[in-house]
Amino acid sequence: MATVRMASTLLTSEEKKERLESLVQVTLDNFSMARYLANVLIHYRNANQLPPRVTVYLEGHLPTTFIPGTNCGFFVTTVFCMAMLDCRRSLDFFGLNCDGDTHQLVPRPESRRYDDDLGIENFGLAKVTRDQFLNAVTSISTDPEPILFQVREWSNKQLAHFTTSERDVQIPAIRDMSIIMIEAYMSLLFDAFGLTRPSINPSLAG
Repeated sequence: MATVRMASTLLTSEEKKERLESLVQVTLDNFSMARYLANVLIHYRNANQLPPRVTVYLEGHLPTTFIPGTNCGFFVTTVFCMAMLDCRRSLDFFGLNCDGDTHQLVPRPESRRYDDDLGIENFGLAKVTRDQFLNAVTSISTDPEPILFQVREWSNKQLAHFTTSERDVQIPAIRDMSIIMIEAYMSLLFDAFGLTRPSINPSLAG
């Protein structure tokens, strides 16, 4: 039977390396893809064009497989939804939550931590304060909290469970959130450890 790592347990050096590699490949790469796709769709909208179609190609040692789509939604929606879930769990990782009344970042209640939750404290770093987070992303956004609140609320109401609540999130907010969260990880995790900032895909996402 697998043991459950308690929230206060520090990761070993090897575990830190594995977790950071997974973070880049799963979370940061998807934030980057969401940013890239959002910019494409914004460009189409500004040009008064219908959204593009998407064909997914799977290339490897076996014959190439392609999945054609009549629109871009079957690919883009998945990336966007995952990015918004990643925003929600990333704030939790840093030890933050969004206050429903002030729409500001606040400390995540300790009572909402599960024994097997992974937080920044497992890496030997202190939980991030509101001021630390805002300072880390100030070069990216001077007012990130409304964006993060909008995305987190949409994630809570539209992705975590089915609901009759009518909430919406705009594509520019998904793009801006992705940029904010990438910088937060770079500054508060990789820079904090003195590590070289990793390359993320798509690397040319602007």
